Amino acid sequence: KDGASIAAAVQGGPPVTHVFENNAKSPEDCLGVVDVARSSPEFKHFAFVSSAGMYTAKGELLEHSPVKDPPTGQREVEIAL
Repeated sequence: KDGASIAAAVQGGPPVTHVFENNAKSPEDCLGVVDVARSSPEFKHFAFVSSAGMYTAKGELLEHSPVKDPPTGQREVEIAL
């Protein structure tokens, strides 16, 4: 969550090129890592791993399946990204 802590953790290492986000439960939760990624001149790809909990259907979940309304935090992150 904390951009300063994330930036400090990667400082002195190789450039950030990829982010695999599997923690954010609200758009604000991923802002720190998004800022760090954007500041890296070699950044290429941001992958957000969402939760099946945002879908209303059971069983096989397809891209066009309806989502809960109001949307869950994970869905709000997807919309924000």
